[in-house]
Order: sequence, then structure tokens, then C-alpha cells
Amino acid sequence: MRAGIVAEGRGDLGILTRILKGALGLDLDEIVFLRPEFDVDETDTFAMVAAQRSNWALVLDECRDRGRVREFFEAPTDEERILVVQIDAAECGLPGFDVVRPGPADIALLCERIERTVLGWMEDEYADRLCVAVAVEETEAWVLPLYLDAPDTCVFTDPKARLTRALNHPNAMSERDRKRLFMRSEFERMREVAKALAKRPSLDAAATRNHSLRLVDALRRCAGPTPATASGSPR
Repeated sequence: MRAGIVAEGRGDLGILTRILKGALGLDLDEIVFLRPEFDVDETDTFAMVAAQRSNWALVLDECRDRGRVREFFEAPTDEERILVVQIDAAECGLPGFDVVRPGPADIALLCERIERTVLGWMEDEYADRLCVAVAVEETEAWVLPLYLDAPDTCVFTDPKARLTRALNHPNAMSERDRKRLFMRSEFERMREVAKALAKRPSLDAAATRNHSLRLVDALRRCAGPTPATASGSPR
């Protein structure tokens, strides 16, 4: 099996690679980064153009255009293929996104509304092979259950800041390891931070404390029977 990802940023890609390992047993060489482009330098023209637009708008562009998505699905291969579209809930009320938030306690309905919106952008193309990964409010909230003893990490409006504070806690790691972590690229840093999610028990446990991380169930439904290797060691 091969999974293609359309995501808001490279850190999101890093987290999703761990989730795909934990949920479906997929390694890096079985994952294709459709957006953002990964084989370009962060200082190139693409990065400069991307910096001028909201990350969710870039996801919207790809969903509406679907050029890379079609190339991914239409490549001559016998492999089963699925598509993961990641988007944060943080900006869902902005013009162009236009998702009305339900009451603050109804995370399930919020995810459902955003998923319907993304499917609309896709005009339901490839719907049977598509998993919409809605992060409430940001993908860092998916990682927080590994570092915070909180019953529901969906309630945090600043998961990125909370994760940074958790990683900077004196007991989180040695100062040497912390310096090494923050010297890494965004992709590699978030892959390291989310490493435990590559193990199925840890991923399933984290999903009990973040409703939007229950996308793992949608991934498994989209992909069919979960491979026996899904609980293997992270790569």
C-alpha cells in the first residue's frame, strides 16, 4: 500500500508519517508527499510563495486543482493507494474556509463539518480512498497526549505553544538532547517528537485523549484490514 499526503506544512508531514506507521504499518518509502513539496529547499520560490498565503489555503488549492492527486492515483502500479488530506481547525471560520463552529464541546460535529467542506473542495473525487485528517486545533494537539496528562487535548487553543513548553520542561529530556531536537528541521523535529505514535498501542492510547486523532479509525476503514506489522517498531 502507498499513501499520499496533502498537508499544511512539513511538521504536519512529520507527525503524519508516524501516525501512518502506527495505524497502517507504512514506512517512509511507502508515503508520498504531494503538498507541501518536500524535495525543494525551504528558501526556494515555492517556499516564498507559500509564505505569502495561509497554509490551509494551499491545501484548498490542491484539493480544487487535484493535479498532483490525480498523478498519484493514476500512476501505473498494482499497489493500493489512499490519500490523506490534513487541515487544521484553527482557521476554519475564515472567509474561504467558511465552517461554522458548533458549541465548544462538540468536537465530533466540528470535525464532521470540516470533513464535508474538504470533500466539497475535492468534488467527492476519490472519496472512497480519501481520509480527511482534521486537527483540532493544530497537529501538535495529536502529540500532546504523549507529554501532558490531560483528559482531552482538543480543548487547547494553543497546542503548539503548550507542546513547546512541555518539551522545554526540565524533566522532559536532557539539555543536550533538547538542543539537538530544536536544531533539526521542522520535519525531523516533529517526527522525533511524535515517535511514540508509530507504535499502535501508544497511538490508540493517545487517540482516547484527542477526538480528532481518532482519524486512525478512518485510516483503517479507508485502507481495509490493518497489516499485522502495524504494531512494529518505528522507522
